[in-house]
Amino acid sequence: MRRFALLASTRVRAAARPRRGSKQKTVAKPGASARRARPAGPEAGQEPSGGAPEPALPVLRAIVGLGSSAGGLDALTKFFSALPSTSGMAFVLVQHLDPTHGSFMAELVGRCTGMPVVQVQADTPVEADHVYCIPPARYLSISERTLRLTAPVGTGSIRMPIDFFLRALAADVQEHAIGIVVSGTGSDGTIGLRAIKAAGGLAMAQDPATAQHDGMPRSAIAGGAVDHVASPEQMPRILFEYLRHPYARGAGPSSPPAEITHDHLRDVLALLRERTHFDFRSYKRGMLGRRIGRRMGLKHVEDVADYVELLKAQPGEAKLLFEDLLISVTNFFRDPEVWRDLQERVVRPLVERKEARTPLRVWVPGCATGEEAYSIAMLLIEELQAGRKGVPLQVFASDVDPGALDFARVGLYPESVVRDVSPERRRRFFLEEDHSARVSKELRESVIFARQNVLLDPPYSKLDLISCRNVLMYLEPSAQKKILSLLHFALVEGGYLLLGTAEGIGQEEDLFEVASPKGRIYRRIGPTRYDRVQFPPVPEVALSRRVDRGLDTPGTGQFGALARQMLLERFAPACVLINRRCEILYFAGPTHDYLVQPTGVPTQDLTSRVRDGLQTKLRAAVRGAFKDGQRRVVAGAHVRREDGWHRVQLTVEPVGMPRETDGVLLVSFVDEPQVASPPAVPGAPAEREEPGDRQLEDELRATREDLQGTIGELESSNQELKVANEEILSVNEELRSSNEELETSKEELNSLNEELNTVNTQLEDKVTQLQQANNDLDNLLTSTNIATIFLDTTFHVRRFTPVATRLFNLIATDVGRPIGDLAQRCIDPDLLHDAELVLARQASVSKEVQSRDGRWYIRQVLPYRTHDDRIDGVVITFSDVAAEALQEARLYAEAIVDTIREPLLVLDSELRVQSANRSFYETFGLTPDATVDRFVYELGDRGQDTPALPEPLGEILRNGGTLTSVEVEHEVGKSGRRTLLLNTRTLARGGGRPDLILLAIEDITERKRAEEILRESEAMTRAGVRTAMDGIITIDERGTLLSFNPAAEQMFGYAGGEVIGQPVTMLASEPDGRDSVASYLQTADPKTLGVGHEVRGRRKDGTIFPMEFHVSAFDDGLRRRFVGTLRDITERKRTEEAGRQHQAELAHVLRVATIEHMASGLAHELNQP
Repeated sequence: MRRFALLASTRVRAAARPRRGSKQKTVAKPGASARRARPAGPEAGQEPSGGAPEPALPVLRAIVGLGSSAGGLDALTKFFSALPSTSGMAFVLVQHLDPTHGSFMAELVGRCTGMPVVQVQADTPVEADHVYCIPPARYLSISERTLRLTAPVGTGSIRMPIDFFLRALAADVQEHAIGIVVSGTGSDGTIGLRAIKAAGGLAMAQDPATAQHDGMPRSAIAGGAVDHVASPEQMPRILFEYLRHPYARGAGPSSPPAEITHDHLRDVLALLRERTHFDFRSYKRGMLGRRIGRRMGLKHVEDVADYVELLKAQPGEAKLLFEDLLISVTNFFRDPEVWRDLQERVVRPLVERKEARTPLRVWVPGCATGEEAYSIAMLLIEELQAGRKGVPLQVFASDVDPGALDFARVGLYPESVVRDVSPERRRRFFLEEDHSARVSKELRESVIFARQNVLLDPPYSKLDLISCRNVLMYLEPSAQKKILSLLHFALVEGGYLLLGTAEGIGQEEDLFEVASPKGRIYRRIGPTRYDRVQFPPVPEVALSRRVDRGLDTPGTGQFGALARQMLLERFAPACVLINRRCEILYFAGPTHDYLVQPTGVPTQDLTSRVRDGLQTKLRAAVRGAFKDGQRRVVAGAHVRREDGWHRVQLTVEPVGMPRETDGVLLVSFVDEPQVASPPAVPGAPAEREEPGDRQLEDELRATREDLQGTIGELESSNQELKVANEEILSVNEELRSSNEELETSKEELNSLNEELNTVNTQLEDKVTQLQQANNDLDNLLTSTNIATIFLDTTFHVRRFTPVATRLFNLIATDVGRPIGDLAQRCIDPDLLHDAELVLARQASVSKEVQSRDGRWYIRQVLPYRTHDDRIDGVVITFSDVAAEALQEARLYAEAIVDTIREPLLVLDSELRVQSANRSFYETFGLTPDATVDRFVYELGDRGQDTPALPEPLGEILRNGGTLTSVEVEHEVGKSGRRTLLLNTRTLARGGGRPDLILLAIEDITERKRAEEILRESEAMTRAGVRTAMDGIITIDERGTLLSFNPAAEQMFGYAGGEVIGQPVTMLASEPDGRDSVASYLQTADPKTLGVGHEVRGRRKDGTIFPMEFHVSAFDDGLRRRFVGTLRDITERKRTEEAGRQHQAELAHVLRVATIEHMASGLAHELNQP
């Protein structure tokens, strides 16, 4: 993997880097990028004058493209808040922006990151640890690691800036590209993530559950374009784990990672064959290694052996690797120039010369999710209709990925996928749905999808056009050659082959000629080369399994094979296998006694390697065996070895095997026993005959005999040949014609069989889908509580729900009857008129009608629309008005409960939680899943000791379902043990349903603590106050007496208990004096505090007396208090304290009464039918 170095110029402009939280909006100036500021002066690479070397710029490890739309700011804020400012990555933010308004994205993102955040204004080189934002009304692209602005690109109103940038990013930096899609509506980003994934990069999407708008993340996930799904806070951790893996920092794309050895690759592919039943051994090793390394990076596994174990332990990983290796990336009208060339050079001429009722057949192998197959079908349909040709169209699309084929059969594509289709074709061939487009019925029925392996399954035949784009580029040369031979066989004479822009026919120039070099279009030439077509090919997977079983399975068969091998080596004669050119194909036995390697260039020719003495007889025997196919045995031949001449028997016989060994002979050599020389006759002359002379005489005699026999056979054969020659010539022509017809019939039958299997699969899928749809529809109609009647265009009943029988006298046999003939159980005289109006205007009509039993319904008449947007009747629905009012009341009550600050629970008779308000979840730190339908005493941390909670709640049932101001202590999440005040009321529901319990919880912990503090403070001061000579009183802000010492009791004649809680003004003698005291306490001017004032007081017996009044203020942490030093006027404080206590109790009673009133209203609403 090539080193991904930072592209930065040696000189940088001085620019202030924004600090975290800075509100400054940073914008890149034309021709400049946001770089770190450095002092001017020294040149790049030199030390500044201060002597300290300048810090090196960080290395750019990856470029991250972030796509967002509605709700994306929240996700981006969380993402950058969790990301350190030094990561080695660059981030490019692409958003859907209003072209008429400026963008503040750079400023908003800059507040949550320490990295420089800039808005791109011109060509900008990408640097590490920088964030770049797209400007409004512009598209952003990248090439050579430089961001470039372009005019918006789109079809009609569809604008996909995220897809545009992510696809450019994948093409520019390949495996160093990372794509992330967060919150947003629509499907923008799906195609871009798919391109990054195919290029070897990382694709991520926000968890839809955490997105404010989940349209874009869900589209990417559904399209299979995502490697990780996570929340924005988790994404930085995943990025760093991925970048630490050797795949993200290792070798380049030209070769697989060094650690993936041949053995490791073999083990991985073997597991894939076992799990997916697909053999990848014909794929290029470099591509396999890169894709396996990518999966290892995603799973954070560094050792290939560990990844093999992971494949064994997790079957799902094998499926993900299978999908990664297939690289199913395509789109509509990919490479527009190629499609224009195809239309002009291929499609239009094909349509023009096609005869009526002769099908136009096209095959798209490796169709992935079907975009290319549908693109070709659109071209052909347009040309056929333009030429007014009544030609049947058959487009076959095949692939090995069943998931991709299922997606293609449905024909529902996100709007980002169909953006490459022109507006005219979109209107004609697609039906718009929610952020998606579905292929029309005409287009869908023109394409047949089937699962097929082009290397193992028979191809289609009699094809006019084959589009095999971007398939050969992933295969080894031997597999490419095999596929090209199959495609040549499948095409008709003059048929066309379309390949990808990076593919070609290689050395198969005798099969195809170039029709368009630029478009990679080729035309079939020459006859079918049956000698080069493996039809059907032998499945290598099955063959390898048979071989493996033969080698690995122990048993008696191994011992038998071993015994046969030893016998052959010991007793079998020397022999060789030769072809018609006398070339040796195989040696067996001790052939060195009969064959030698001559000097010079090595040769396999048998007649050159045979020892002296055997050439003539061997040549004659071989020629005879090839001539008549009969076995030849030559006895008494002689061969010369190092120790002299030896007698040998030659045997030449054809190999009686299938046609694969036609023209192969087995030549065996066996030594004959040496013949003993006869004893010498006394007196006879000694005859001396050399073995060599005898051999020559034998050869001469054999040659003469062969020659005579050949001459005789030749003379008789000449006559027979002359007679039969004419017959053979005529029969030969007939046989040749019949053979061609048979071959053609065989091809047609094979192709017809494949087509029938494909159509049968399609029909089975449609039947299954139809059955499922009917089941769903029946269950929907049975379970709905809305009365619904379906009518055709003549207002005859098609279907109705069971609830509709309450308003019409309907039975099952009424299907097909006019709606006007049925007796109504409601007052609706305008029904037929409204139905006619809906058919005429194609707009719904609503009206309130009353049934015979007095219930009111909202009746709606809507048009019945088919899939092809045709009106084929009306739909009549009746909604219960009371049910809608009850639902509205329920929502209103729930909204009120959610606004109450006190936690509220609704319990059933078993103390199981039915619902809770928002305040309860916030106070106790619980979620609805952990609360609803659980016992109240099981809520929270069950490990804590909280026995006090269920005990008072158990009294609810024993005391008639009511608790008032019961204090309990309970563990409340992280807040620890809290003091809670419980109040309950019974909610009577009626109708035979069990009552519910409304539980109100008030946290009084702080109030209890304040009371404890107050008690301690009073205890400390009480002793000192009691010993004072002057009257000492304490007063709160409202003038209520809080304390009254003994001196004050003696002064006023009141006991302390008589005045505590009473207004301090009770000690004044007259209204004016009381008003002055109250005014003095209310103003509490610091200038008057501590200054004595004289007022007239009144004792218990009514005696009026003057007194001196000194006041000082203090704050006890909860409220402000006053201490008064006086003589004989302390009773006034106690009187005010009594008033304060009375008001507090009154407020508490009012609050409880309010809750009871609301609970009664809620119960009343719930009891309404």
